[in-house]
Amino acid sequence: MNLSQIISFHARYRPDKLAVVFKDTRLSYKEFNDSCNRLANALQAAGIKKGDKVASFLPNSLELLEIYWATAKIGAVAVPFSP
Repeated sequence: MNLSQIISFHARYRPDKLAVVFKDTRLSYKEFNDSCNRLANALQAAGIKKGDKVASFLPNSLELLEIYWATAKIGAVAVPFSP
């Protein structure tokens, strides 16, 4: 299993378990995986492909986690910048 498969694995075998807690937001593995998949699909639709770098300029946030895992799912590289 590689890094990009971890969330999908847990979403399949323990979908209702808590995956992410950020401030007042709590997401199960299924919810988090679904969100990351939607973002991964949007990135691919925008032309991002394996090996491409995806920069983000976000504070520590749920969205930053989603970008990280979505890029991993499509084989791209997340390049986070902090404000």
